[in-house]
Amino acid sequence: MIRHLFSIVALALLTTTPALAQEDDIDAAMKKAMENANKPASKADMKKLEQQAKAQMDQMEAENKAEEAKQKAAAQAVVDAKGPTSFPDWTPAVPQFAPSGPAARKLVDGEPKIIQAGTSPLSPEALCDAWDKFANPKFSHERGGSEINHNADLYVSYRNNEDNATVRLEAERKAGAKVTHVTISSPLPVPRLYHVHEGKADALKNRFGDHTDAIFKRHNMRSVGYWVPEDAPDSQKLFVYILEHPSRQEAEKNWAAFQADPEWKKVKAESEANGPLVDHIDRYFMNPTSFSTLK
Repeated sequence: MIRHLFSIVALALLTTTPALAQEDDIDAAMKKAMENANKPASKADMKKLEQQAKAQMDQMEAENKAEEAKQKAAAQAVVDAKGPTSFPDWTPAVPQFAPSGPAARKLVDGEPKIIQAGTSPLSPEALCDAWDKFANPKFSHERGGSEINHNADLYVSYRNNEDNATVRLEAERKAGAKVTHVTISSPLPVPRLYHVHEGKADALKNRFGDHTDAIFKRHNMRSVGYWVPEDAPDSQKLFVYILEHPSRQEAEKNWAAFQADPEWKKVKAESEANGPLVDHIDRYFMNPTSFSTLK
């Protein structure tokens, strides 16, 4: 009995001794870490951190510039496209309007639009009043602007609630001027091409059909249509749709609201539990030709 008890005690001592040594090592390591934390970084360490931070900033800046260049090139391609340009046939007339030239595609703040500029002897208020008379239940109407120190800058816009086509009248007159500078504009629809990860095409289509389209509508983004290529392998790799926005500013505002939507965040997270569905997205601004059935 005595030998057995001694054996057990000896075993306990043998197994606890390394543990005590290990605790001493941990204490020493923690003490050293605390000393290093309170010790100023060396010049070499600081320089290394600065270089890493600069490299990250340079990479981010390069990526942003590349994305901006891509969007600008896509927008410019729309402007350079050949073919006639025209406003929706329901566009209100501008009283006593003298155009400075025909309607043309132009980039305005980076957004492709159909633009026609000119002048009118009428005041900005009178021109906007004339457009206000066009009011129709089928169209969304907005009027705004400012008049400060006899400088007037007013606008009126209409959006067709059926096809989302939009036109805008901007009327500006400086204090003491005898004519009003007028700009009529209409934004161009934006198609988006989703390049889909392998095996994710059906999941992406289901997400759009079951959730995304309804959330788009909630944030004033009207979808013109959704398409997939007929032939493989592109039928499993590409998803195309077109959205309409009244303006580039409205598009950015609507997209920001969409991305922040709690339902969208939940749907996106659940649908991508096993990985992202989309590899990358191509976005273009387009202008319909005179013979296009889709305006």
